[in-house]
Amino acid sequence: MAKLEHQLHKLKTRLVARQQGKLHTSAKVTPRGGVDGDEPGGEPRLVKSKRFAVKPMTVDEAILQMELLGHSFFFFENAASGDAAVVYWRTDGDIGLIERER
Repeated sequence: MAKLEHQLHKLKTRLVARQQGKLHTSAKVTPRGGVDGDEPGGEPRLVKSKRFAVKPMTVDEAILQMELLGHSFFFFENAASGDAAVVYWRTDGDIGLIERER
């Protein structure tokens, strides 16, 4: 029960901060090479691959999961369409949805 209360408090804090424009998430890409970036970088490389079970859920449930996990995106199966989809934080603070075109 305490863990759930902590997660809800954390989520509420994030939602309030986002509404006030204080929470900004952005991905930073740094070139490979030296610490100061003075060495030539080269092409990015795949360094991790992960597999996991995808549960069908609504878009709202996926957004909630993304916020609870603190991630900048969340991959899920859209219960309405049965297709794979992604919700993600946009740089303007809103949330985007990516689905395949039919």
